[in-house]
Amino acid sequence: MLTEILMSLFAIDSFRLWRRATNYPNINHLSQTLEAPALLDDYRVISAPGVDVPESVLWGAVQWADDEGVLVADLIPAGLPTERVLGLLHQSHPTDFSQHPFAPGITGGVACLVHTSILELYAPPANENGDEVSSQVKWIDYAQSLKRYAPWESALLLVEGWRLTHAERRQVVGETPIIRREVAKALFKGSFEQARLATPIVLGLLAWLVWSDPMWGTLTLFIWMIQPLIIFSSTGFNTGALRYSLLRPLVELWGWVESLGSTSTEITDEERARLTESYQAQISAGIERFFREPVESCPLCQDSQLTTHLTVPDYYQQKPGTFNLDRCMSCDHIFQNPQLTIEGLDFYYRDFYDGLGERGMDLVFGATETSYRQRVAMIRAHGSPRQWLDVGGGHGHFALIAKHLLPQTRFDVLDLSESVEFAEQRQWCDRGIRGLFTEMATELSGTYDGISMSHYLEHTPDPLAELDACAEVLDEGGMLMIEIPDPQSKIGRTLGRLWLPWFQPQHLHFMSTGNLSGALEQRGFEVHEVDRHEAHQSVDFFFTAIILLQRIAPDFSMPWRPQRSAMEKGLLALWRALMTLLFIPLIILAVILDKACRPLLTRPGLSNTLRLIAIKGVDSESDQEA
Repeated sequence: MLTEILMSLFAIDSFRLWRRATNYPNINHLSQTLEAPALLDDYRVISAPGVDVPESVLWGAVQWADDEGVLVADLIPAGLPTERVLGLLHQSHPTDFSQHPFAPGITGGVACLVHTSILELYAPPANENGDEVSSQVKWIDYAQSLKRYAPWESALLLVEGWRLTHAERRQVVGETPIIRREVAKALFKGSFEQARLATPIVLGLLAWLVWSDPMWGTLTLFIWMIQPLIIFSSTGFNTGALRYSLLRPLVELWGWVESLGSTSTEITDEERARLTESYQAQISAGIERFFREPVESCPLCQDSQLTTHLTVPDYYQQKPGTFNLDRCMSCDHIFQNPQLTIEGLDFYYRDFYDGLGERGMDLVFGATETSYRQRVAMIRAHGSPRQWLDVGGGHGHFALIAKHLLPQTRFDVLDLSESVEFAEQRQWCDRGIRGLFTEMATELSGTYDGISMSHYLEHTPDPLAELDACAEVLDEGGMLMIEIPDPQSKIGRTLGRLWLPWFQPQHLHFMSTGNLSGALEQRGFEVHEVDRHEAHQSVDFFFTAIILLQRIAPDFSMPWRPQRSAMEKGLLALWRALMTLLFIPLIILAVILDKACRPLLTRPGLSNTLRLIAIKGVDSESDQEA
């Protein structure tokens, strides 16, 4: 049974990667014209340390990029080593990479063709004659980040006929095990960790099958070994797949051995040590100072009839502390009580959206493009704004999609963090404004005819003050779009503490449809549309499985976790790895359930999200609730 499963998985994976390999855009630099393209001066080649790009490759790539409207093309030699190309194919389909604006940055680690307009926004790193590892890693980080500056105009380009010299190949791959390991970490990020976990399991299973059932085990091993030959057949890649296939067990085993001893792919060991020292000092001083005194009445209706709704730990970062959610018996408002202080919010937000958590959150925000498009569709259905402000917009993911779909509208982003500065630098928004919305309302008054607050209001200590600021900034006829978790969701009540939108300790207030609509009407707004259908985000069961995994096998490598000996850390890491493997079927089932149950869960009362549009100071008949 196991042999049939493994052979099927290897066959499916081979076909999947072969399709990706055959879909790579390609040029053959050996067949290019000897005449330099007219737009040669508009592009520059930024190559990895030790790599010289042939002139014919440059000319051919420039001509192709100009024809295709590409501003950033990662140049991939056809003769790149087999293991490097396999890693690239596992990361993304080349078409998905080009078409999806939030796709993670990918590079072959050799060279990039970059339009001068992008270089003006994001200059390459200076060559400071650092050590070989840091120079390579710095270049890889730069090449991967280019996708953020050309989200719609980036591509992966295979250059047939281009083979690196022996010296260039050694430089790109790395001459020592340590360099090879660090370069692979930088190139493949999370895929590097997955491969390190999967390799000994696959090799162990294959060895056991050959020993226990020589005939079928050997056939399974053979299918696995010839995967590279299948994947690169009838493609433009010339990676030496035959030799790799013949030696694959030894090559994969040696690659896994070289990967040992590596820690986080996000920060260096020195940075981790500094973080650990900082966090442990904060925790040892006591976390009680992170909380305000509990309030005795509801912040919305001032009624004193409060009851405990939930007590929840930090399921996501697993920082110390528990957080109490109270519910008002009068108006049904749910809020964190006692609420975190400013110092507490700083402590619990740290390394979530930036630092250690930045890459992961970038993937999360990038995975919600459909929601961004739905928000734009709702805006378009109620008017044509000229100046729009996205409050709490972070790195500008929504603004980028909105600018693309509503080119006549100027989109600015306001946020307290430096993320808005990156958003403006990348041109994902027209202007990035850093500050507190409530403090800047007077300054911004009369500037905008539209404001959005998407999953922002629940993070604020005083949501009514935020709505006051909206009323001050917008003139008559101004449009306000708000999207928040729906605390009336029956799924949320059923899943209890495991429901993602409770999201402690970051979510401070949970306003129901009635409470939010009433607060808006008191401030001169009229609610025109309430969507508790399409706004639903199909992640309830997926994150329930993730939370359970986090509870059973927490990540003790985080700098805020209790410190352990090296042996204890190793055993705990092994336990987490084993439990992660066991949870994979449960996580897959959860994803399937989220998708299959969406028609049911998008009904009002079950949906986990509500989205509404309100217009300030215009008398018109409200639309029916979706």
